[in-house]
Amino acid sequence: KAEITRAKVAFELMKNTGYPSVEELIRLIEDGNVMEMPGISRADVKRTYEVYGMPPEYVRGKLTKRKVSRVRFDESLKADDKDQVLYSDVMVIDTKRFLVSVCEPLQLTLQTPVVTETVDDLGMALQSQLSVLRERGYKPTVVHVDPQTSFQALRTQFPGVVLDVGGARDFVAKVDAKIRRIKEGYRCVKAGLPWKFPVSRVKGLVAYVVSRMNLRRTVALHGTLSPRVLFTGSKPNYKKELSLAFGDYVEVHNGTTNTSKERSLPCIALYPVGNSTGTWIFWSLSTRQYIRRSSWVKMVTTELVTRAINTISEEEEATLPDQGEQPAADA
Repeated sequence: KAEITRAKVAFELMKNTGYPSVEELIRLIEDGNVMEMPGISRADVKRTYEVYGMPPEYVRGKLTKRKVSRVRFDESLKADDKDQVLYSDVMVIDTKRFLVSVCEPLQLTLQTPVVTETVDDLGMALQSQLSVLRERGYKPTVVHVDPQTSFQALRTQFPGVVLDVGGARDFVAKVDAKIRRIKEGYRCVKAGLPWKFPVSRVKGLVAYVVSRMNLRRTVALHGTLSPRVLFTGSKPNYKKELSLAFGDYVEVHNGTTNTSKERSLPCIALYPVGNSTGTWIFWSLSTRQYIRRSSWVKMVTTELVTRAINTISEEEEATLPDQGEQPAADA
C-alpha cells in the first residue's frame, strides 16, 4: 500500500510539473531544487509507469514520427511446392460471415468477410484469396467446397482453378476443423477483454485470431517454419508484431506539426497487416475509423478508456435490429 501511495504521489508530481521526461522528473526529485519535496525516490517514479502507464498527455504532446525499418524477404524461407489446394467454407460468428480457406501443403489459413452467401459475394471473396496466393508466387490449383448453391454457380468463374463441389452432406472436414479453432481463439480473446466487445469489431478480432494461428507451426508441416514464414519468406519481429494484442490501448502518431494540435490519437489495436514494417490496423476511439500505422506507444488501459468503449458498444447495440437466435452455424 505504501508503494502504491508513493507511486500516486509521483504521478501527481509529474502532472504538476508539466509532464517532464522520466529522467527530468528524477533529477527534479534528487537535485534538491524544491523545498519540502514528498518522500519519493527514483524507484517510485519507475513504479508509477508500471502502475499507471505512460500519461496520455505526455504522448499526445511529445510523440514524434519514428523511422521505420523493413524486414528483408528471403526466398529460401518460402515453401518449395508452389501448387496449393484450398479447402473453403463459410464461417458464421456473432452474426458475421467469413469465407475461410485452408491451403495445403502450405497450411496457411485465409479469411475474408462476406456480407451474404450469394454468388457475387462468395465469388469476390474467393477471387481475393486466390489473388493473395498468386501475389506471393503460389499457384492455386483446386478449391474443395461443399455443395452450396452459390459455390456450384462459381464452378466456371476461375480459369485455371478447379472448383471441386462435393455432393450432399459432403462436408469439407479440413476447413471445418480450422473454423472450430478460429472460434475457440475468438472466444478466448473476447473473454479476456476489459471492456464490452462492440459488434463492429468482429471482423478485426477474426483477422487477429487467424494471423496468430498462421504464426504457429502445425503438426502437418515438416520442419520448424510456420505457415506465415513459408508464405511470406520473412520472419515477424517480436517488438513489432508480438508486443501488442487485440484490444490493447495505444497512442498512434497523428502527424508532426508545430501547432498546438495533439500529436497522437487514442486507438485500439486490432490486427497486424503482416508486411515488412510490422504495420498494424488500429481503430480510432475519437473518429471511429481504421488507422494503419507502423509505430505506436502502448498504454495502460484506464477506466476512462473502458467506459468509452462500453459506451460505443451500447450505442451500437441500440441501433442494431433484432437478430433473433444465433444461426446454427455459429454453434
